[in-house]
Amino acid sequence: MLATIRPQLVIYGGIWDGLSIQLTPRPTIIGRETTCDVIVDDPAVSRKHALIVDTPRGVVLRDLNSVNGPFVNDRNTGNSEHLLKDGDRIRLAAGSTALIIRHAAPGAAERDERSVDARVGAVA
Repeated sequence: MLATIRPQLVIYGGIWDGLSIQLTPRPTIIGRETTCDVIVDDPAVSRKHALIVDTPRGVVLRDLNSVNGPFVNDRNTGNSEHLLKDGDRIRLAAGSTALIIRHAAPGAAERDERSVDARVGAVA
């Protein structure tokens, strides 16, 4: 049986710089609120800013009606869904913390447990 390769979010900036978070098949909510799966401590980030979800096309980023929008590779995605590719750089609002999508190395074991609850601190 072949293991499914799950993408990861790698955090650059803030107090969790370098942390890698394994994505699960469940939606991953990113935002400032403490109930989010990935918490970004930045006042420019909405409480529930964006969502990463599996679709038949692949992993996509969706805006959750945020005030400042998510950016992929420095382009505002607006209200549209954005298909994420390996190496895509996600930024929320004007914050300096970036989340990079990485595909797991071939042969890496899939983890079924819930993603790490990351409290991401913004760099002032």
